[in-house]
Amino acid sequence: GEIAFLTGQPRTATVETIEETDVLEIAEADLNEMISKSPRVREVLHNYHEMRVKGTLEKVRGAI
Repeated sequence: GEIAFLTGQPRTATVETIEETDVLEIAEADLNEMISKSPRVREVLHNYHEMRVKGTLEKVRGAI
């Protein structure tokens, strides 16, 4: 969901666990409020997004 939040694109992933798991869900309105109070949150999410994109591209290039 964080990638969809940053890009405005629909979510593309589903998470399934093999054991009981606690999940933290943050509503978009709450995330926007956190970012308004601490803009660094958006920067951290953006950096995480860039890292994930880079990792995906490396995997795709390695498979060619």
